[in-house]
Amino acid sequence: MPIDPQKAANDFSSTLNDMNDTTRSSLQALMESATAVSSTSKELWEAFSSLMQGQMAQYTQSTQAILTAKNFQDLAETQAKCLREGVDSTVASLSQISQISARLAQQASGPVADHVNATMNKFSKTHAA
Repeated sequence: MPIDPQKAANDFSSTLNDMNDTTRSSLQALMESATAVSSTSKELWEAFSSLMQGQMAQYTQSTQAILTAKNFQDLAETQAKCLREGVDSTVASLSQISQISARLAQQASGPVADHVNATMNKFSKTHAA
């Protein structure tokens, strides 16, 4: 069976257009992902910074409270209270950081995953026909 040059040229042109569209949408998905990473990373950095500042303030307050202890019993109670407050504060901050990190992962991977799924669906339909 002879090859129709016009059909071959049209098929080739169509394939190039599909590749161009796929490349363009890939870059768009990557840019959306990078934008999400950039904005959420700032929030994550601010949460880490806040955690460190809070830890330093807690340390200073704890040290001052321990230095004012009047006896060993008072020292032990003050130290236990400071430790409990420090752990509670750290757990709350780390929980917030964990939530931000999970959101960062979802926002960063979402556009790329959606693009990959759409591309795979498009090519599977094209090749099935």
